[in-house]
Amino acid sequence: MILAFLSKQLNLDSRTKRILELLSKNHPIEVIELNSLISQHQNKLFGIIIFLLTPFSRCFKKKSTQWVYAAGLRGLPSAILCKFLMKSKVIYDSREIYFNDMNGISNYGTLHRKIEGILIPFADVIVSANQERLQLTKDLYNISTPSIATLNLVNSKSNPFSYQKKSNKNILYQGLAGNRRNLDKLIYATSLIPDAIFHLVTDNDSSLFLSKKFNYLIESNRLIIYPLMEFEELLKFINQMDLGIVTYSLEGLNNYLCSPNKLFEYIYAGIPVICTRQPFLKNIITDFNVGHIFSDEITEKSDIEQISNDIQFALEKNYSPNDFSHFNEKFSWSEQEKILKLFFYKHIV
Repeated sequence: MILAFLSKQLNLDSRTKRILELLSKNHPIEVIELNSLISQHQNKLFGIIIFLLTPFSRCFKKKSTQWVYAAGLRGLPSAILCKFLMKSKVIYDSREIYFNDMNGISNYGTLHRKIEGILIPFADVIVSANQERLQLTKDLYNISTPSIATLNLVNSKSNPFSYQKKSNKNILYQGLAGNRRNLDKLIYATSLIPDAIFHLVTDNDSSLFLSKKFNYLIESNRLIIYPLMEFEELLKFINQMDLGIVTYSLEGLNNYLCSPNKLFEYIYAGIPVICTRQPFLKNIITDFNVGHIFSDEITEKSDIEQISNDIQFALEKNYSPNDFSHFNEKFSWSEQEKILKLFFYKHIV
């Protein structure tokens, strides 16, 4: 039996979903979601208490649990309890870096950092989104726990889509409208490009806010907003676009060392990417020639004309289908799955 402690639903988090699918091929799995418990009991404190007491309940009912997966710090205390009560092996998926700078000096996440520092040595293995995040976490806590980087690769029923030059006018942003992503700047900048259409796939809250602010662009079909989609449907939708946007603030290590799902999804679906200058994103664009990099960080003070020029350059740039094929061969979930299997077999089986 595998027990997974999550903060949110699986459908928005591909790395968690893939790891659990891999682990559950030969074992039954039970998922405990904190947000679902809070919603179910309509009481945040009561939901958290049930979340934390799950290990005691399982031990009392004599439910054997071989492995426990904790997606982020919220699930780690319950996972560690399972280790002590039922001798379970703990897989800790490190989701957040509780530091804002490389030296580990930060006012951000002080309490979380102390809790993680106490609990993380009890994990049997650690996984994280890329090697840079993983090594930083190990260095900051001075631990030597077996660990592996698990990129947010695409696991699809369909094969990677081939790159094809299209109309040069359909620009896609997929994700939430966080206050540090400056999505309004991107929408304004796109509106300066003749005939360009900004396609936005987002949640209900972001949709309502942006619909009011940019109603004039919606009425002229220069901005089209879509609800979140099922994964296979999303890949087909992305394939109809000309360019995908990936932007994050450069402040804070979580942003600076990101390797987001949407980067891999865009390239898998056969469209080039324009992104901010995070090291991982920049290396992908440079090494594989599958997009363009914004001239500067997208902030409230950014020059809209410069952003527009960058987007137009990315649209008109020449790309090779071979570069997309090369990327998707190198960053293949089927190959990563084999590596993960060997890693788990060596350290927790």
